Amino acid sequence: MSGSQGTTLVELMVALLILALIAGISVIAVQGLRRPAAGEIAAMVNEAGRRAIRDGRPVRLLLDSLTPHAGPRLLLFLPDGRVLGRTAHDSI
Repeated sequence: MSGSQGTTLVELMVALLILALIAGISVIAVQGLRRPAAGEIAAMVNEAGRRAIRDGRPVRLLLDSLTPHAGPRLLLFLPDGRVLGRTAHDSI
């Protein structure tokens, strides 16, 4: 017989390396799709309020829906410390 009928160890190692790379990239991509935790959302809200007061001008913050039926929420932080909010379902 002149031809080989099996796979070599090198071929198996290359195939496993490719699968490991694909799995690693997939994990990183899926982690990037996750929703921010409540603590991260609170930090963004606090920072927007501080920036509005510090800079003396309104700051807008658009939050994706925290619940499926709520829709996105737009918050407007005013320099006097007030916050105005509306959802996508609110009338204009």
